[in-house]
Amino acid sequence: MRLGARKATLASVFTLAGSLALLLAGCGGTNTTGAAPDSQQVLHLQGAGVTDVKTLDPPNATDVFSVSEVEVLFPGLVELDQNLKAVPWAATALPAVSSDGLTWTFSLRHDLKWSDGTPITSKTYAFSMDRAENPCNAFGAAYYLYAIKDAADFNAETCDTNTGKITGPIQTLIGDSITTPDDYTLKVQLAQPATYFLYAMTYPTSFAVPEQLVNQYGAKWTEHLADGNGFGGDLFKVIKWDHTGHLNLARNDAFWGQKPKLREVDVTFYKDTNTAYNAYLAGQADVGSAPASKIAQAKTHAGFHQIATQAIFYYAMNWKMAPFNDVRMRQAFDIAIDKVTNATSVWHGTVQATNHIVPDGMPGYNPALVGPDGTQNLKGNPQLANQLATAYATDTKCGTATDFSKCPKVTLTIASGSTDEQNQAAAIQQMWLTAMPNYPITITSVDFNTLLQKMSAHSVQLWSIGWIEDYPDPQDWLTTNLACDSAYNAGYACDPTADQLMKAADANPDLNARLQQYQQAEQILVKEVAWLPLYQATTWWETKPYVVGFTVTAGGLTPNESWQNMYIAAH
Repeated sequence: MRLGARKATLASVFTLAGSLALLLAGCGGTNTTGAAPDSQQVLHLQGAGVTDVKTLDPPNATDVFSVSEVEVLFPGLVELDQNLKAVPWAATALPAVSSDGLTWTFSLRHDLKWSDGTPITSKTYAFSMDRAENPCNAFGAAYYLYAIKDAADFNAETCDTNTGKITGPIQTLIGDSITTPDDYTLKVQLAQPATYFLYAMTYPTSFAVPEQLVNQYGAKWTEHLADGNGFGGDLFKVIKWDHTGHLNLARNDAFWGQKPKLREVDVTFYKDTNTAYNAYLAGQADVGSAPASKIAQAKTHAGFHQIATQAIFYYAMNWKMAPFNDVRMRQAFDIAIDKVTNATSVWHGTVQATNHIVPDGMPGYNPALVGPDGTQNLKGNPQLANQLATAYATDTKCGTATDFSKCPKVTLTIASGSTDEQNQAAAIQQMWLTAMPNYPITITSVDFNTLLQKMSAHSVQLWSIGWIEDYPDPQDWLTTNLACDSAYNAGYACDPTADQLMKAADANPDLNARLQQYQQAEQILVKEVAWLPLYQATTWWETKPYVVGFTVTAGGLTPNESWQNMYIAAH
């Protein structure tokens, strides 16, 4: 799910979640006997490692901080349930799909509306999805809807920034591949069969956006969400967003299903994990998460939880920047790392060392996958790394086996705010220098949102990031990130054979055959070091004893049904 920086734990940054859910009107809730009065139903949460949410505009949400907020504010037609299966949300049922797999028909609930009373109809979704692909908006998550006929071409059209007009044959998808026969029916035409498309629709790119606010305020519409009594269209609405570390949401009484028992959720953002955790210990938050270095102590606390998650954290390299434009150097930097020691010493055994892009537990996980050295060794091989780097240095005349000081400089960029992340970078830097003596390697840290901007601009050389499950399909890990034309492919990683395999698997209706195609593509990409995987994460968190019903799934998020049933007990 989404790009994420590794903080103390995933739970500490998922301040408001909700890619999972289904408890609508008429479904049973939790017994709230012993609950505090409604006036006290306020949950205090925290986000660690950033000072603000990057965006609340659904099709521009490409990071975990933004997505976790968007998913409880704007309704999707379908969501993922707690078993990571697609289920109806604003739709009455899963879509009807034509026999050729190209036409997807969604039927909407008739009682959908925004908190200001404006109806949410099929035309709302058509507007929102068309807006998501409009090239004049340049949204970061447009890629999720590229399976729709003409969507990729539309998104690639040229926009005149002065006039806001599109210069090209495709002016809109509405009336083309997106149609609305009536207010409660949405039809979507795909370019070719896409087995994963239902899951792609669970991503915020297809979520409803309020046309009335967009028309009134343009690109700045999200700055007006907290105006008046606040605004939202899902479980919650925004009542405060000051951009100085505070985001407050209130229960949306216009929500069509079972309304949250919590009256308000107040989020405070902290620059670093230690400060955030200390605030939790001091009683300034109701849910918190210890840095990895303090997890042993945290495990002794009542209310501690830890689960495995579908999240891979990795270093990425820009294939167009020396020395990573040479596969030998990409392999050398990978093979030099002792990933086991990193997992045990830096992360205190809270993570699983890996060479994989597709995580363990995901359909298509390949237990036979080997690393760039052709083995399943995770302890590193500095001798082989030196041989690869020496061959490069000899060819480019930048160094020898004992002195790489004149080779192209390398800067590792990490997100600020995590002592664990800093410790990992320092430890890995020493491993690189052991394999490649005197190599000019520096470490720099920037705000997480700044790192995302640098990635989007393809201006970063080597960086630390994570990918957290959007939906349980290898397409989310492989094609979404590493197809040659993927918007998320910040490092220009591109192998034509792997690309062909991924694109074929995306449309393959034969489950076993498509998983094999993904595995073949992954093996190529691991050998070529499209990613430099470091570990698969776990997530851990603590709750105060009066917080009832807070949960986190294997996707690393709190499901909507938990938000519907969570409450503060009398204390």
